[in-house]
Amino acid sequence: MSKYSKDVVVTFQKCGVIDTHWMLHNYLPLWGSGTGKRRFVIYDSASAHLTQEVKDAFAQANTSIAVIPGGLTSILQSLDCDFIYVYRHKYQLVADEWACKNQNVKLTAAQRRILGTHFTAAAYKHAISVVDIASSFRKRGYLWPTSDGSHIELRELPGYKYDPTGALIWFRAKRVLEEDQAADQPPAKKLVQPSLMKLWQK
Repeated sequence: MSKYSKDVVVTFQKCGVIDTHWMLHNYLPLWGSGTGKRRFVIYDSASAHLTQEVKDAFAQANTSIAVIPGGLTSILQSLDCDFIYVYRHKYQLVADEWACKNQNVKLTAAQRRILGTHFTAAAYKHAISVVDIASSFRKRGYLWPTSDGSHIELRELPGYKYDPTGALIWFRAKRVLEEDQAADQPPAKKLVQPSLMKLWQK
């Protein structure tokens, strides 16, 4: 493999981290080339996402921004929880398979970068084929109501279900009142309705 994958956009950043300049000159030109319809982007609280210049550029691209509070990305960021979860797993499988078949191959830094783009393309194609992006947004409450009548469930909080309408809220894993509970036992206390807002409170 002597060339970068044609399916991956490659940019180089001297400082090694995303900053305002990179957002304005590399990311937003791609984002701004969309259909023109109103769009919604969800970001973590990295400083490059929060500058006024970046916010103004997104506004010009007819895009609304939501920022996830620090420390909650792994719970509330749809891409991290579903798409990237699958992507990372597939990337590791592809990389491990290549390493097993090429144990004696020595690569230069440039060759490793090129190879990485091919792993990235393979993992992306797999993830995009198996992850339902719209469903991922619904599961975290970004789209409501859910089309199938289900409620918000977070993989990172096992047993948790949340219904903002108040129709159905409980922690299944901690449910204390069973259907076959003996008639002479006192009823268990109802659980207090949890709110995702509580996750943001210190």
